[in-house]
Amino acid sequence: MLGSYDAVMLCDADTLVEADPVAEAVRQAHSGALHFPFMLYRSWSEEATRRLLDGEAVDESKVAGVTVGSTGGAMVMNPAAWWDIGGMDERFTAWGWEDWAFPLAATVLGNGVVRHEGSVWHLWHPTDASKESPQQQAGERLFWRYSQAETPEAMRALVNEHVSEREPHP
Repeated sequence: MLGSYDAVMLCDADTLVEADPVAEAVRQAHSGALHFPFMLYRSWSEEATRRLLDGEAVDESKVAGVTVGSTGGAMVMNPAAWWDIGGMDERFTAWGWEDWAFPLAATVLGNGVVRHEGSVWHLWHPTDASKESPQQQAGERLFWRYSQAETPEAMRALVNEHVSEREPHP
């Protein structure tokens, strides 16, 4: 049963994490905060990703970009706090917006967000994310609703829209 664990971790399939920051986030998950086990989001280039997948060592200079304070890639949280906040909003069906919305909900309805020293490493891959797609536009509109829900009452009403549409949690 999910609720019997101290922590749950979500990690994108295209993301590599450092063990020590994850372990620290798991140790602190009892706080009820949303934990990001990284400060830096490092994106590997296409060449570096191909070499890594071929088992080669790759120099950090092959990082195509570094983002400070990204909300995507990996997160750790206590399961009870996760469910209290409402979990991920499954109405986000295109790339990206859910990673920005959930920390807003965790800040307004939960015990905030904690970042741990460390990096996550994003593997390059082709993407079909189009800003013109109906799903991407719907995700952006829904994200802006999250960004406007600044009180617990407003955020709870927004979260309850999707919570009422799914099966009850364990």
